Amino acid sequence: EQSLVDFDLERHEFDTLHKLAGRGGSAAPSELAQDLDLAPASVSGRLDVLEKRGFVRRTQSTTDRRRVVVELTVSGRETWLGAMDVLGHEEYRLLGVLTPEERTLLNDMLRRVMVAAEADDAPDARPH
Repeated sequence: EQSLVDFDLERHEFDTLHKLAGRGGSAAPSELAQDLDLAPASVSGRLDVLEKRGFVRRTQSTTDRRRVVVELTVSGRETWLGAMDVLGHEEYRLLGVLTPEERTLLNDMLRRVMVAAEADDAPDARPH
């Protein structure tokens, strides 16, 4: 979290930039809401703040005037990349206490947990 403070980012702001970057730097607000598992109104508030800070811009779709597209700005991309770099170094520092075998085991266990969590989120996995 300290690394995000260095970039004057709240965790939820970083998460929003990260999801947007993961979509190639451009997405509809509804897509971000789905990616972040949030209500569209919550994403709209986040985007308002990020837009005021110059990290994203909202434009009308060139193919559908009813659709809004959110894009990372140069400043938003640079901030996201800088935070990612610091987070990567921090992750390396923390995981450096583990042996390569322990890191592999941890990775395998976390992957199994994620697969189970994703299976629980699947529409057909929910009780009716």
